[in-house]
Amino acid sequence: MSNNTPQLLLLKDILKDSASSKFTSFTAVNRNKLKPDLLIPTATKAIDIYENEDDEKTWKKVFHTPRMVSKDAQYAFTVPERRLHYKSILSSPKSFQKFGIDPKNKENLDFLNGTRLFYDKDNGIFPYSMAYAGFQFGTFAGQLGDGRVVNLFDLPCTVDGTRYTFQIKGAGLTPFSRFADGKAVLRSSIREFIISEALHHIGMPSTRAIQLTLLPGTRAKREFFEPCAQVTRYSQSWIRMGNFDLLRWRNDIEGLINLSDYVINNDLEKTHDRFPSSGLPPLQLFTKDYFPDKNDGKENDDDTSVMDFKINKLTKYDNMFRKISFLNAQCVAYWQAYGFLNGVLNTDNTSIIGLSMDFGPFSFMDKFDPRYTPNHDDVQLRYSYANQPGAVWWNLTKLGDSLSPLLGCGPKYIKDLLEKKSLFFDDHHAEKEEYIVKRAGNMISVIQNEYKFWFTIFFTKIFCQRIGINLFDNISGDINKLNINEIVAEVKNLQSNVIQPLLEFLYTSQLDYNFFFLNFQSFTSNDFFKLNDDTNNGTNINPKLTKLLFKKSDSNSVEYTHKFEKLQKFLKGYAEYITAKNISLKSRIEVSSKVNPLFIPRNFIFDQVVNDFYDRQRKELHNPNAQLDTSLLEKLYLMSVNPYDSNKWENSTLHPEVVNDWTENVQLMDSAELMKQCGCSS
Repeated sequence: MSNNTPQLLLLKDILKDSASSKFTSFTAVNRNKLKPDLLIPTATKAIDIYENEDDEKTWKKVFHTPRMVSKDAQYAFTVPERRLHYKSILSSPKSFQKFGIDPKNKENLDFLNGTRLFYDKDNGIFPYSMAYAGFQFGTFAGQLGDGRVVNLFDLPCTVDGTRYTFQIKGAGLTPFSRFADGKAVLRSSIREFIISEALHHIGMPSTRAIQLTLLPGTRAKREFFEPCAQVTRYSQSWIRMGNFDLLRWRNDIEGLINLSDYVINNDLEKTHDRFPSSGLPPLQLFTKDYFPDKNDGKENDDDTSVMDFKINKLTKYDNMFRKISFLNAQCVAYWQAYGFLNGVLNTDNTSIIGLSMDFGPFSFMDKFDPRYTPNHDDVQLRYSYANQPGAVWWNLTKLGDSLSPLLGCGPKYIKDLLEKKSLFFDDHHAEKEEYIVKRAGNMISVIQNEYKFWFTIFFTKIFCQRIGINLFDNISGDINKLNINEIVAEVKNLQSNVIQPLLEFLYTSQLDYNFFFLNFQSFTSNDFFKLNDDTNNGTNINPKLTKLLFKKSDSNSVEYTHKFEKLQKFLKGYAEYITAKNISLKSRIEVSSKVNPLFIPRNFIFDQVVNDFYDRQRKELHNPNAQLDTSLLEKLYLMSVNPYDSNKWENSTLHPEVVNDWTENVQLMDSAELMKQCGCSS
């Protein structure tokens, strides 16, 4: 074993030494005031019930019966439902190593799939499910919560000690299951496991997965009866904007304060590496909207409704909302640059720290189409590619509404709110009420400008890296010393002359979205044009480049001429930019090769892998003693976690024949096999 490789240990020993449950425990270090459902008011009570296995009726009532929890509860103690059989079919070696866990030890796997539970009376550790609400497709849905998820424990990673919460999805009925069955089918579990790891290894903010467990003999009725599975996953935070929706619905000011303090002290504390090193710039800068939408109706870039809003001093709650907005702007910028669509961006599955999470009908976009949505139930295109940034901001406005008592009070009244834990206005407090309402509205408006600024900056930066332009190398440095107007001018120039023409070309040509960047990267010349002997105007595109880009020959068609013209426009703006910035071929390739994945898991690939189980091995799935062939799934995992290094895909026992079909040959596929949609059923 290498000296740099941490020793892999038994999970029970790691848990005994290092486990915690920061969301549920109150200690001298973790002064957490979040409240449980009163049916089981303490971890000690939960442990007593759990250890009395003979009282099956009480078990079912308190752990597995859906209900409305007590009015101030933010979680309920529960345990995974027991299943007939468990069979681990895929694990993430990198995740096991991250926490120093031995992946070959069966007892370790049992702790991760819930057949063995870790709990600790002294430290208040016991499994639980979170309470939250949510706006689903724009409509408030009331109490939701972890309807099939059980949070197990928190563990520190071996690198920097950052704590992650481990949970099981598909763990069975919880107090929040409502009318559902608490199960997750194998199909959706495979998709979630793979995409979690794929996004992370591409470089996108995401929750992670560590173990996929088949449940032989357990089935769920969806469109038909399907085999069930569990995904054990982990994240720095599983809090969603819906956690705050619940508190607004209840008018629970004390709960709002406690949850906000928890997020500030625990979840945002470990996100520093995603912010500019000097912190966010002064909020006063964003009383101006630097990137107004065309349909805003503004005559200029200034948002006159907040231009007179003087921001002198911010509370920690103001800064919390700013940071949450920043992190989500950054995350959705990655989605847009890589053509990833979540499919369902409700407030109950939008992360408070800007992570990709809760994967249902997601997809990578095979071809550029702003109207594409991978969710066939999304008939209004609410969560289409074009609408993703706006959908996330809409969710943030709902968060802002929930936080309005804290945002509105500001430094002037926040102390009074924290002491009284309520907002009460009468005739003598009209001026105070007006101040709080106006300040909250202004804060949300200013932070909307900031969200749009950061989204546009990050999208432009990431997108430009994909075509070899390393924009704002120091944007993560001391941004306070940069001229914000110069930054905006640079971005608008690139948007108008490079990015928009390229997107128009990709839409017109319908070339494969991801492979365009790879093919463009492989053009080893900065001579994009060849002189035309007839006109001598240098508008003929280098034939070597067109050969790289167009895999299907249609050079005689009128449509091809239109595509050619769009490509010309992009190349003209691009060539002028890299010439003006003196960007060399070497630099262009070095920058782009670090961010252009050679492989992305697409919907048709998921279908192949799922069908390999459902069609070819249907009987074996339900037989706990049968030998399953997981080689195709393992191949998909291997390629997904090594997206930039095809050498690591080589394994003679893992379907070498699929590599070309899953990569290069995608460009030759029939359009009917691409841009697929799926439903929310999982």
